[in-house]
Amino acid sequence: MNVAEALCGNGMVTVLANYRLSPQVRHPEHSKDAARALTWVYQNIQKFGGDPQRMHLMGHSAGAHLLAYIMSNQQWILHQDDPREEGSGESAGGGGVPGLAAAARAVRAL
Repeated sequence: MNVAEALCGNGMVTVLANYRLSPQVRHPEHSKDAARALTWVYQNIQKFGGDPQRMHLMGHSAGAHLLAYIMSNQQWILHQDDPREEGSGESAGGGGVPGLAAAARAVRAL
């Protein structure tokens, strides 16, 4: 079972977004794809039972780096209601493979 299936199976609204890869596109199109996906989810998550004020974002490898990049650069947030300004403004943090393994254990414990 993957992480998304485990989260969804435990009643959490789960969204898997993708982005185009090189050589199909060149930088900064990857960032635009990820920012558009995040914007769409933020603006539409309530239609699927989610709460835009309680979104938890995660990625793996290049996806995690891309997510960190667009969330730390104002130019990539494409909507007026910036999700970074909502909620506590705190981050749970990030990590490499050990952090990913801990996340997988937490999901299995659900």
